Amino acid sequence: MKSIFAIILCLCASLAQAGGFSSQISGAWRGVGVQDGADSWLIKLEVNALDARANYPDFPCGATWDFGLELGRSLSAVEKLTYGEDLCANDSILVIESPTNDQLIVSWTGPSGAEIGFAVLHRDEPALNNRATEHAATNLTRMTRNLGLRGNPACLPATS
Repeated sequence: MKSIFAIILCLCASLAQAGGFSSQISGAWRGVGVQDGADSWLIKLEVNALDARANYPDFPCGATWDFGLELGRSLSAVEKLTYGEDLCANDSILVIESPTNDQLIVSWTGPSGAEIGFAVLHRDEPALNNRATEHAATNLTRMTRNLGLRGNPACLPATS
């Protein structure tokens, strides 16, 4: 009887995890990131319920994002490089937020605890798969942070 109860609890816990925020954002995403002292760069992201696979074709490097704590519509992760270790930082802490169902905002934190980059991603759509359209779709020209980027050093996206 106890073993059946334990199995039911495990199943319920698995279902609860599978229905969380990471499951809501599962799928293909694309976007543009910016980093202190660097130009913008493209991101291709494939999210599943347990982790994500990121590709940065402009560097080139790639990584897995190992998910951690979920809280509402945000999620923490650790970025582990899978290739391009000599070109990109490894073991960055990420915060992934979703203000809408079709948009992700990702911020990277370095070892010092300071934000070192951020990105705005949208669900992958063929019409948006070029750099000029990526910029327009993510409104990066209206979105800056205090990372030494040009423009107003606001901390939040501009509202329409």
